[in-house]
Amino acid sequence: GVNTMNQLPVSTSSRSQTHIFRRALPYVILLLLPLLIFAPVTLGRNTLLPADALYTSEPFRSAALPGIERPHNPLLADLVLENYPWQRFIVESVRAGNLPLWDPFLFAGHPFFANGQHSALYPLSLVFHLFPLPRAYGIFIALQLGLAGIWMYLLGRTLGARRLGAFLAGITFQFSGFLVVSVVHPMIVAAASWLPLLLALTELTIQRRSFLKQGQSMLPWAILGAVALGLQLLAGHAEITYFTLLVLAAFAAWRLCYTALTTPRAQWRAEVLSPAAGLLLMVALGLGLGAVQYIPLYEVVRTSFRQGAVTLEQVLSWAYPKRRILTFLVPNFFGNPTHTTLRDLFTGQLLHATVNAQREHIGAFDWGIKNYVEGGAYLGLLPLLLALLAVFKSARRREGEKARRRKSENLKCWLLRPYTPFFTALALFSLGCIFGTPLYAIVYALPLLSQSHSPFRWVFPLTVAVAALVALGTNVVTEKREGEEARERKSEKAKRQEDENTQHATRNTQYISRLLLFDTAPNTVSILAALAIWGGLLLLGGLWASRLAFDRIEPFVERVFWSLAQAPSAFPDARAFYSYEFPWIQRAALLLIASGIVLRVSRCPIYLPRRLGRRPVWELLAIIVLLVDLAGFGHGFNPQVEPSLLETTPPVVEFLRQDTGLWRFSTFDPHGHKIFNANTGMYFDFQDARGYDSLFTAQYARYMSWIEPQGELPYNRIAPFTQFSSLDSPLTDLLNVKYIVTDVEIPLPKYREVYRDDALRVYENLTVTPRAFSLPQSATLVVPDVEAVGAAIQQYDPRFYAIVEESPEGWGQPLIPEAAEPQAQAVVAYEGNQVVVEARVTEDSWLILGDAYFPGWKAFARPRGDSEDAETEVAIARIAGNFRGVQLAPGDWTVRFKYSPDSVKFGAFFSFLAGMVLLFLAIVWTWRRIYREKEERSTVQRVAKNSLAPILLTLFNRAVDFAFAALMLRILGPANAGDYYYAITIFGWFEILTNFGLDAYLTREVARHRDRGNRYLFNTTAVRLGLSVIGIPLLAGFIALRQNLIAAPASEQVIVAILLLYAGLVPGSISKGLTSFFYAYEKAEYPAAVSTVSTLLKVTLGALALLAGWGIVGLAGVSIAVSLATLGVLGVSAQRLFFRPQWEPD
Repeated sequence: GVNTMNQLPVSTSSRSQTHIFRRALPYVILLLLPLLIFAPVTLGRNTLLPADALYTSEPFRSAALPGIERPHNPLLADLVLENYPWQRFIVESVRAGNLPLWDPFLFAGHPFFANGQHSALYPLSLVFHLFPLPRAYGIFIALQLGLAGIWMYLLGRTLGARRLGAFLAGITFQFSGFLVVSVVHPMIVAAASWLPLLLALTELTIQRRSFLKQGQSMLPWAILGAVALGLQLLAGHAEITYFTLLVLAAFAAWRLCYTALTTPRAQWRAEVLSPAAGLLLMVALGLGLGAVQYIPLYEVVRTSFRQGAVTLEQVLSWAYPKRRILTFLVPNFFGNPTHTTLRDLFTGQLLHATVNAQREHIGAFDWGIKNYVEGGAYLGLLPLLLALLAVFKSARRREGEKARRRKSENLKCWLLRPYTPFFTALALFSLGCIFGTPLYAIVYALPLLSQSHSPFRWVFPLTVAVAALVALGTNVVTEKREGEEARERKSEKAKRQEDENTQHATRNTQYISRLLLFDTAPNTVSILAALAIWGGLLLLGGLWASRLAFDRIEPFVERVFWSLAQAPSAFPDARAFYSYEFPWIQRAALLLIASGIVLRVSRCPIYLPRRLGRRPVWELLAIIVLLVDLAGFGHGFNPQVEPSLLETTPPVVEFLRQDTGLWRFSTFDPHGHKIFNANTGMYFDFQDARGYDSLFTAQYARYMSWIEPQGELPYNRIAPFTQFSSLDSPLTDLLNVKYIVTDVEIPLPKYREVYRDDALRVYENLTVTPRAFSLPQSATLVVPDVEAVGAAIQQYDPRFYAIVEESPEGWGQPLIPEAAEPQAQAVVAYEGNQVVVEARVTEDSWLILGDAYFPGWKAFARPRGDSEDAETEVAIARIAGNFRGVQLAPGDWTVRFKYSPDSVKFGAFFSFLAGMVLLFLAIVWTWRRIYREKEERSTVQRVAKNSLAPILLTLFNRAVDFAFAALMLRILGPANAGDYYYAITIFGWFEILTNFGLDAYLTREVARHRDRGNRYLFNTTAVRLGLSVIGIPLLAGFIALRQNLIAAPASEQVIVAILLLYAGLVPGSISKGLTSFFYAYEKAEYPAAVSTVSTLLKVTLGALALLAGWGIVGLAGVSIAVSLATLGVLGVSAQRLFFRPQWEPD
């Protein structure tokens, strides 16, 4: 026997701690693994920002220190041309106490917050406010890639993968080529990272898996899914969001169909319909949480220069060329923009990328038709093998079945797997889109995607699909190994019997097994391992054979070199081409062999030492091979730059800073030298007439095209001036372009050279128009539309005429406009969202501000010297197709321009509302889990249920009402809001009349005599209806007196609002009776919850009514709908809990 007295007891807490440690370890490792690539830019002193890319053009190039000649990776310049100026602007705006709604530095001003790609509201963007920006970028990317790995790990575990499979899937995703090369676009990395978590939460919602050990639960997973989707939306990349929603919808449809086919029809309500409703709720609330970003974005997209679809043929031309398939095996086969040197395989010399075979200058060995960022699709070789194992896993045979299933039966069994068919189909469909097959026509037909220029972006769903298959494929390897271990444990008799059954097969396959399969039984894993090893050995042998026989095959290599598109443009000769490709193909061969060895070793009973957990050694090998492969691929692609390069202040900047007034600059760059490259003026707070952004207004693109054709619109840029006629244009003067920076002479009389150094010249525009000026009404030219403005400026100088697109209300247009000299007006305050101008005009005039017109700008005028309380709102007109103008009567005025877009207000409110709905649903779910109805309840329980819960929900309702009131006041304005509150006050009088004393009476009497509850309910309801009828002539009499005798007549909308509110009095009064009935039965939580639902419904419909422009009449109409809905819910609840109300007069 065992002497249990001598055994040391194992602490339960110690076991628990060990269990927690084991479960937490993969998350911690995945969070830290990105440091393998990004440690120098997170823990070190370098920055991820490619600051060296600034020094490829003036004014930075001439200010560069020795050694800064070529950027490490010029392909990533967008990070310092777009994202860094955005984050700098956000951080400085927040520090100044302003919301970064409007960017005054580019495009003569444009909406900033609405564009979204800056990820200003994304929670992880907090790092940009906590750390210096050069350091923050590395931290942001490392954390985001860590989260990407964790979310994929969770997806793997949710799909049933073991820890190893989920861990390998997490590594595959976070180090995938798509994410690693997309670091230049942090918003893409942030947005794409969330899809695995969303898929996991979708699956958990469908499974209704237990949440916090509370049994089957659907709602908590849907709530978490909504939060995850909301965060994904706030990351700010609309195209990635679209793909995320497409994949999410397809996965949900697949899983619901699968569940419906494998579940008895009697259980569909619980297993199919309920999860489907939960998923719809998840998506609706997730979109609601992101509304603060996407409603403003929609407004900007509608007015964007990118309006208009491209043809399907054009889109397919931007897909991967077929030869790009090689990069899934050899990622650098077509070069790399960071590879500036190579080792000559024949001489051992280090060759620099200087000239190509055509004697043209080159900076790197990079010959891909697609650039490396768009073409980054590498997933590693071991992941591809594991994904294939998941796809080709043989269907399990039924016990006792001897004959091989027919192909149709095998296919049916394969399709009945819950996950593999979906991710396989997703991977194949994504490949079809990436390579521009006719499959992409399906995507092209979807709403909005006809404007998408990036079929290559389907690398994102492909990456997710392959990573998920890696998790499932690793399960196949593990199950095969465990099956063999089980066989080893069989009794000798059983093994002899099995050997007899398979003796014939063994004789036939023994030789093949030992030679080709490395002495292992043939199965899916061993065959794939052998194929990988032999394939790698053949590739490696062939590669070295070509090296040894190079003299004989050199003519063939030469022909191949010259026949490959763009190869002669990247290498000086065929030998350099061969020397470059050799090590990368050799790397692929070695990794293929290593991956095959991992699979082969998985069949061996080899384990780690006991102190390391005695895990199979192949698991550690798999992790090592995968990390060597993917981390090796990603290492060196992204910059590690000295952050001080961002602090350079060129001499020309010092000169321009001396002018402290309001002005814009542009460049004259006929030779394409990228002087003051896009957006770099923002580094110094200079306002630039150019700009670079994926979204800016069609209005501004049109205005600039009137000056000269805009050839850089396909690249999302407003181009520098290249023609002398553009500099002479009055439209350039009207833009307030005071300075032109150039590297050539400008021989125009209206320009005076004011600065010159060895690299650049600065010319002052002597005829520039002031930022704010006035023109008399007599200079007004009204044209029918904006297209007519372009024709009008050919005849009328827009500096001397106010060209508007609609006749100013109340102003008579002169028959013949008269030219007038613009009179400068003083801009006394200038911030991003607000501009204050002091103007003096002696006749009816236009005050014109030389900043871009856009919906959301409001103007308020007051006599100079008065407080803001004396302001009145004045209409803003679009002047000359681009600028803001307001009409002023003679006098001294202070005009305040304020950017306060309704789209942001509505978006913020809907996000707040979605958050409150999520909070309410969480409260309801928690309440239902912790509260159980009992016959005998303590006084404390009754008080909590009937007092505390209603009080808390009432406070919740007040918070929602307060937010809606703030929105309503902003949208309606003080006058209209006052009208609505007046209507509510009048309605309140009659509500008191119809309910006076009846609520307390009903509650008291029913509590005493519950057997008479129906009678009391019916009779009090009859009294309420009677009082409502009596109130009609009283209301009519009041309105008649009020309109004719008591006060100034109210507006028509006030009268209609009062009547609509009164119409909702009947259902509202009956609802109050039912509420009292619930209180009598001590079930106050029901009407409290219904009241919250009614409040949420009221403010949702009310916000939609305001958005539709229905004003206070729409709000009053909403009250009727909400009253009817409340009555319906309370009535159904009363019938289920108590009895069916019947006709029972007293």
